[in-house]
Amino acid sequence: MFRLEKMELAQLSAVLAIESVTHPLGCAWNRVAFLSELSAEWSRCFVLKDLASGEIFGYITARFFESEGQITNLSVAAERRGKRLGQVLLHHILELSVIEQLSVISLEVRESNSPALALYSRYHFDALGRRLNYYSDNRETALILQNQQNVKVRSLALGEEERRLGINFGLSFERVSREVKLVSRAEL
Repeated sequence: MFRLEKMELAQLSAVLAIESVTHPLGCAWNRVAFLSELSAEWSRCFVLKDLASGEIFGYITARFFESEGQITNLSVAAERRGKRLGQVLLHHILELSVIEQLSVISLEVRESNSPALALYSRYHFDALGRRLNYYSDNRETALILQNQQNVKVRSLALGEEERRLGINFGLSFERVSREVKLVSRAEL
């Protein structure tokens, strides 16, 4: 069983271990970058932790400014990929963005990162633009993706996927038998 919780300083070594394997040399965040995120008022940082072992398997960081948000980092440990843990992390940040009444959330992603692009597409992120030669390791282009979401919230039964994954949302607004559904403007 996993627990989604706010990232703490004590977890930084585990986060950095995942970061160094996930991102190429020159593109990985360092300790200072994560410390900056953890200390910033506008930053939202979360980890997925195995309740039995205490091991960290993934994390997400985002910045929330007034009515806009930006996902700055999302990574899952290599041995845990393909289990929809990235989806759980992304879904949580999108839930928070609805709760905090953001009108838009964006991110950059390598145009070759097919698994990430598929995930973002499922969550209605649209291509807004490109940043040519964005990544320093190979000068790959980044796609700028954006999700213009509506703040309408509906209560639903907790998704079967979250139950199957054994996710425990141990946060101040813990979800017991509800989840927030993002509703597109077309559904209004």
